[in-house]
Amino acid sequence: MQLSSRSILPFLAAAALALSACGGEAEVPPTPATEAASTTTPEPVPEPTDEAPATGSDDGAIEMEEEMEEIAASMEAQQTGGSASVTIGDQTWDFDGVLCAFGPEEIGQEGAEFVLSAIGDGLQFYISVDAMGQFVSLNDIENFEDPALSWEADQDASGEGFIQVDGKDVSGEATFIDYLSESWDEVEGSFEGSCP
Repeated sequence: MQLSSRSILPFLAAAALALSACGGEAEVPPTPATEAASTTTPEPVPEPTDEAPATGSDDGAIEMEEEMEEIAASMEAQQTGGSASVTIGDQTWDFDGVLCAFGPEEIGQEGAEFVLSAIGDGLQFYISVDAMGQFVSLNDIENFEDPALSWEADQDASGEGFIQVDGKDVSGEATFIDYLSESWDEVEGSFEGSCP
């Protein structure tokens, strides 16, 4: 399975912050005591087993997942107006509130033109138009390890755009790729949104 980093863009900054907050052991410059220790004969390496050694990384992953859930809940609470809908094949998902940003100043990215994010029922519907191209996704953000769905449609800057932004309204039609299928099935879909 492949999930696009653009589809979880709102969470990347939080994840980076969480990782940097976790820290790690700082590299210690060598001292005479550590240099002497490094020249002694090392202990034999234990034989590998099928069981993974217990580490704190599981705790870190659980902690990060909890932080991501808090961020998603916070973002969902901030969605106070507008609406969005995406239909892929014969399935439709509706979102009662959206967050929108227009232009590089609001978005905080050079070349960015428009972003819409709608979160509800553990899913995120995301639209992005920037200098690199156009991108639409619908992803399960409640279960990163075993997502229920992961649909994406994109076009690079050399192609023809499929997202139409008209004032505070956005719409389009696209071929969505199912990143959870082994053959990356392509399904036609459409979407629309209205920003507050």
